[in-house]
Amino acid sequence: MRRFDPAYADAKRRIDAGEIGKPIYYKGFTRDFGSPPAEFIKKSGGIFVDCSIHNYDIARY
Repeated sequence: MRRFDPAYADAKRRIDAGEIGKPIYYKGFTRDFGSPPAEFIKKSGGIFVDCSIHNYDIARY
């Protein structure tokens, strides 16, 4: 989902155009606005499991 964020898309465009240089390091972090509903928490894997896929995706992007 982050690859559709305008800031990430712009960074990708600039990297591909050679404006920024070759990335050699990626640091991902996630923040939530608040606790999700209790029903979601019962079935989720927690913030690390639920959000990690987005960090892996953007690192490869």
